[in-house]
Amino acid sequence: MVVFNRKILLERYLDGECTPAERERAERLLERSPSLRDDLDLLRQVDRIVDGAGCFPVHPSYQAQFDRKLAAVEESAEEP
Repeated sequence: MVVFNRKILLERYLDGECTPAERERAERLLERSPSLRDDLDLLRQVDRIVDGAGCFPVHPSYQAQFDRKLAAVEESAEEP
């Protein structure tokens, strides 16, 4: 998949999801653009915050509601 949107390209680059061509393009863009490097640094900070947030308990009534909706979606996906 060729990615043209710079934000998506940066996210894929950070997550290690780029094709070799996308990775080369991202690295060329990062070499030339201080603002893009700043954007990448910001994405890295967000990743660290999200990774450090950990999990939190879900209220049982919300979990039950979620499970019902998920089951309905899965069931409708199985129908021809």
